[in-house]
Amino acid sequence: SGFADMYFGKQRGNFAQKPSFVYNHRVNNQLRTNLLLLKGELQFSRFRATLGLMTGDYSRYNLAAEPLWARPLNEAFFGVKLLKKANLWWDVGVYNSFIGLESAISSDAPTLTRSIVSDNTPYYFLGTRTLYVSENKNHELGFHVLNGWQRIALDPKMRRPSFGVHYKVHF
Repeated sequence: SGFADMYFGKQRGNFAQKPSFVYNHRVNNQLRTNLLLLKGELQFSRFRATLGLMTGDYSRYNLAAEPLWARPLNEAFFGVKLLKKANLWWDVGVYNSFIGLESAISSDAPTLTRSIVSDNTPYYFLGTRTLYVSENKNHELGFHVLNGWQRIALDPKMRRPSFGVHYKVHF
């Protein structure tokens, strides 16, 4: 699959860049790519893998603290189904966050700018998760062991992993 988010910004004063404190669409007077995402998924009865690679202003500005090799990663994980009859998976890698209402994909986000409700929520995690999805796909329960908060590269100052639990109801 693929996704492209292009923008053209025009601001009075002819500045090269707009203020960057609330959104990624900050280059002025140019047609720009905010996010270009190419994603591939493989799913078998007992194994699955996802690789999503991205480029654009979103990754340039929001992943600037990551090493060069990590900046194009939107998702990159491998999973094993733990039980034959239940939809229980163990995944390892970079995957989308379960916290917050926003997403790097603009069509999945309710606003163009960062909202106060979702400010300081991560878009992605690196770690491992055990994920259960009910047969009717209405309920999802996950347990996460993570490399901190929106980090791909290991932080040498971090001595212990972060933990998280989530429960989602899909209507």
